[in-house]
Amino acid sequence: MNRFKTVNQKFIIQSILLFLSISIVSFVGVFVAGRTGYNSANQMGAMTANYLRLQIDYFMEEYRQILGHAIYTVNGMMAQGKSNEEIGAWLEEFSGEYQNTMIYDESGLYGVVRGEGIFSSGWDPPEDYDMYSRTWYIQAIEANGACARSEVYEDAKDKIRMVSLSQCLDDGVSVLTQDIRVGDIHIDWEEGSDVFPGTATVVDQNGSVILHQQIGEKHSVCELDNFTSQDYLDLIGQFDGDSGRISWTGEAGSYIHYYAVDETGWTYIVTIPREIITRDATYLFYLQLTLQGLFLLVAIYLSVQNYLRTRHRQKAVNCFEALGQTYYCVVLVDTANNRCEIIKREIRDRSRWGRFFDYQDFLDRVSGTVTNREDQEELCRQFSAQELRRLRSGDRSRCYMEYQRDMGGQHRWVSAEAFAVTGDADNEDVIVAFRMIHEEKIADLEKSRLLRESLESARTASEAKNDFLSRMSHDMRTPMNAVLGFTDMARHHLDDKQRANECLDKVTVASMQLLHLINEVLDTAKIEQGKMELQLAPVELHSHLESVADLFRAQAQVQQQQFRLELSPFRAGSILTDVRRLDQVLNNLLSNAIKYTPAGGHITLKAEELPGD
Repeated sequence: MNRFKTVNQKFIIQSILLFLSISIVSFVGVFVAGRTGYNSANQMGAMTANYLRLQIDYFMEEYRQILGHAIYTVNGMMAQGKSNEEIGAWLEEFSGEYQNTMIYDESGLYGVVRGEGIFSSGWDPPEDYDMYSRTWYIQAIEANGACARSEVYEDAKDKIRMVSLSQCLDDGVSVLTQDIRVGDIHIDWEEGSDVFPGTATVVDQNGSVILHQQIGEKHSVCELDNFTSQDYLDLIGQFDGDSGRISWTGEAGSYIHYYAVDETGWTYIVTIPREIITRDATYLFYLQLTLQGLFLLVAIYLSVQNYLRTRHRQKAVNCFEALGQTYYCVVLVDTANNRCEIIKREIRDRSRWGRFFDYQDFLDRVSGTVTNREDQEELCRQFSAQELRRLRSGDRSRCYMEYQRDMGGQHRWVSAEAFAVTGDADNEDVIVAFRMIHEEKIADLEKSRLLRESLESARTASEAKNDFLSRMSHDMRTPMNAVLGFTDMARHHLDDKQRANECLDKVTVASMQLLHLINEVLDTAKIEQGKMELQLAPVELHSHLESVADLFRAQAQVQQQQFRLELSPFRAGSILTDVRRLDQVLNNLLSNAIKYTPAGGHITLKAEELPGD
């Protein structure tokens, strides 16, 4: 009893020391985890600000593409000598088409063409309206051919707050412009991009609000909701660099502002209450205290259990004996005298088996129930008296075998296993036990079959993916070579602005085709998920085919091939199609034509309109 008391005291002391050690480690862990969580939250806030910027850029890109399409067409009309009346009529028609497509009600396209104001909305400006002093015209001229984005200003027509996209035409003085109402600018937060509830704000360089909306499903009240333009200018004045974060304390609480500034001067601000950022660290601290209390209770509980364990030791021994019920037959073998005693046998076979004392006779009777002859021989070999003596002496680590036996006309899986009886060096006894494993074995075999099928399926999918990537790498070379080639041509014709612009336009087309190929890789994942959708939009087929032909004509010249484009007249100037899918078809078709046509060969791209309903 004294010995047990001493052991119990040692256990209590060890538990106390372990509790103190774990407490120290836990407090350090909570501090490190809290610091790491705070840094992670700041990184997430910065990523959210950049995500806000990218979403606004993506939103504006749709309008930029419309303006780019109009710029391209008006440049072509001016080169063809079309009058301003014809250009104005086309702009009115074009604006109407995109109003239906994009579902917006801005002023349409307008601008200055050959010194004359053209407004697709039909607006007649007052006499004192000076187009050349408007923000959109000045910024377009300063952008030198690039698309300019203005700050917020009041529209002269409807007195509505607008931002505009404007771009100079090829003559250097004509400008096309498209207005976007500030109230129409918005973004949709994708799943995972609104981890922290807060406020997203976009302001221009004058502090005018372009966008102010909540992040997450539940709006977190923020003092920026009531900010004026001057308040925003004061806040932006505290920012340092193009991106970062600052802590800011207002009248209602403390906040962290994550910001990013783009090249046009627009500032993207994500505002999150500071308590939300530090909330996880607070939870960790209270969780650590809770765990410490639980650990103390567990230590007390284990001390009591350690005291009771000695009193219940005999019960534990009885429990181990009960485990023997797992085996339907248990035999004690005297390996020195080749004798055995059946300790446990099947009740239904009791009259058949009786009680055996010669081990070899017993083993022969058991092997006679094995259905497979090879398994019969293997059972006799593995569980012979000689092999059991090797197990007893330690020369063999295990004697175990699974086989099928005949049980009343049914083949059932069973296992046989031998255990050396320890504790007496002079004892040569070994226990041989037989257990029914039919259900487990059938389940394992089924799992093995499914695993083999899964591995074969994975191998097939891997081969298909490798083949797809191999083809895509080939298809990407064509637009990439065009980019390099036309860039080099533009570099050698810097003094010829028109020729250089043509080369750069072709570089843009090739870059778009390369982007289409990349999108094709991304679309593969969408196809696998069943999310593939067509994006239909009007396309001027004649000019589009000419642009594609120019790209591949340069590649054909490098391969010393003749490339020709044959276009028959089309009844409709534009068609409704998914331009990305169209470019994928043309790219694959012409890439293979260039690849498999020998030097000196001829390649012809022919497009004609077939009769239909």
